[in-house]
Amino acid sequence: MIRVPDIDAEIGLGPYATPFPGLGEGFHIRASPDDFGVREILSQNMIESISGGRRDADARGRGDRAGGAGTREPHGGGGSSGAGYAVYVLKKRRIDTAHALSAIRRITGATLKPLGLKDASAVTEQFVCSTGGAGRRLRDIDAEKFSLTFAGYAKKPITKKHMLGNAFRIVISGDWDGAAASGGGVPDPARFAEYACTVPNFYGYQRFGSRRPVTHLVGREITRRNFDEAVRLILEFDSPHDAKERREVRRSLGLAGTPSSRAVPAERLPPGMDVERTVLGELAEHGDPLRALRAVPLQLRRLYVAAYQSYLFNRTLGAAAADGQDLSSPSGGDVCFDRLGNLSKYGGRAPAAAGRARGSIRTRDASVAVPIVGYSYYAKTRFAPYVSSVLDDEGVLPRDFFIKEMQEVSGEGGFRDALVQCFGYSWNPDDKAVEFSLTRGSFATVILREIIKPPDPIAAGF
Repeated sequence: MIRVPDIDAEIGLGPYATPFPGLGEGFHIRASPDDFGVREILSQNMIESISGGRRDADARGRGDRAGGAGTREPHGGGGSSGAGYAVYVLKKRRIDTAHALSAIRRITGATLKPLGLKDASAVTEQFVCSTGGAGRRLRDIDAEKFSLTFAGYAKKPITKKHMLGNAFRIVISGDWDGAAASGGGVPDPARFAEYACTVPNFYGYQRFGSRRPVTHLVGREITRRNFDEAVRLILEFDSPHDAKERREVRRSLGLAGTPSSRAVPAERLPPGMDVERTVLGELAEHGDPLRALRAVPLQLRRLYVAAYQSYLFNRTLGAAAADGQDLSSPSGGDVCFDRLGNLSKYGGRAPAAAGRARGSIRTRDASVAVPIVGYSYYAKTRFAPYVSSVLDDEGVLPRDFFIKEMQEVSGEGGFRDALVQCFGYSWNPDDKAVEFSLTRGSFATVILREIIKPPDPIAAGF
């Protein structure tokens, strides 16, 4: 059995689940941002409501390979001025979604809402929408790190429910020729196709901060109402994978007393530590850790609690898999997703379906769902003993996720697929690129983790 790296255990990732041997040391992703491509897949109905069914040739070619009927992109110009919610395509490189939208707000004064967040270490295409109907159409923007292109108007704002998933194209770098010449041979990633839908649907490294896996730790302390400790972690948590300059700053912050007594000048912080700068500034003015936390952007505060829920989910799923629970076949009483992503109790027979349902990229008629713990946690599933064991170990209860002191970040909980829903897996041996689509919320790095099985995931670009 291939040993799982320490960082995997830190974020709750279980042992590898596939018999694929893995490419191993020396293979990595993200050698360049251009090597990791992500494109959102909207439902066909939403695309048609924006564009009237028009489709450009480029979208047709990429859609047929990686997502089928639901991947069509709107073609700019649909709708009349002010005739609904303005929809745009945001393309970006070397900048995350939040910072790109902040830049757009500075340029235009308009606030746009994304369907999901995309990080800076990829080339991404995603949809963003105006927050009010009958709004003015923004001019197209072509900046150094991003572009914004008008797609059309929608009668209703686009939301996550309209997003089927994401299509990925990822180059795997490494000494392919040298590894082959060594005599041991290199596992063929094309062979992984038979295992692609057997991978547990863990939350991936990005959910927890990748190089600095701290988001779930902050969320844990918020859930426990240890706000002083949550602030300390934001400022001081040290990771060997973080940039040297930032590690030095964090060590100096650790010498400055308790978070609520800090008087460290925020100007000392280098670029990229804007959250820390916000927290320090609030502490210097008021000395209240709860108030300092509330100064953090709402989207990030919610992510802290959601990341802790993700950590609990990872541990639950890993424990169930290690105990031999069959995650591919539903049992009586299981909660399952159908092909359209609807939840229901499994009654012993999956609904009949011929091929993929219209407007879906899901691959199973009845997909086993595992609970995500929150204040509305549903305990009547076969996974309840694993959830209880994890919660006992953590010293938290489902009701703790309703946070009276900061209700806007409370976590309701819900359900998540036990296994990834992977569609259209293919391997291009010439480009050394793997392509596939995943349903919304699943992580490509969880698939890549099983293909490469890297001894050091951070050094391998994860």
